[in-house]
Amino acid sequence: QLERLQLIFVGAPELEDKINTPRLGQFGRKIGLRCQINALTEDESRKYIDHRLKLAGSRSQDVFTPGALSAVVRNARGFPRIINIICDNALMIGYGLSRKKVDVDIVRQAIKDMEVPTGKAHIPAKMMSVVKQIRLAAQALLFFRQRFLSSFFI
Repeated sequence: QLERLQLIFVGAPELEDKINTPRLGQFGRKIGLRCQINALTEDESRKYIDHRLKLAGSRSQDVFTPGALSAVVRNARGFPRIINIICDNALMIGYGLSRKKVDVDIVRQAIKDMEVPTGKAHIPAKMMSVVKQIRLAAQALLFFRQRFLSSFFI
């Protein structure tokens, strides 16, 4: 007797659109259960950020100014993935600037860095992504070198 294979697909709303295309029609009809998670409310977004920071041993009011937190919530529009990206980029920028708290200007810069330029005069999106990854990796290496290696050589 053959056992049925059970798969779980998780993705952005665009995944549903792709599954519903005529090309994947038979596949889409075989899906037994579909669930959708709606965007977080403003209050849920704030609690989500605070929860993530508590897991790291901190609190949102210790890391973000009230204006910065509002800017993250407003611009992420309730999408946890976008909240994570904005917060991560803002924390990296804040660290690079040696700031004790992330303010609204840092969040604006993090959001601006997320935007992919359009037009022929700009760097292609793939190259921009690589540049950002290299920059973030360099900042992370600097952080770890200062934070951990100094304790070994004191």
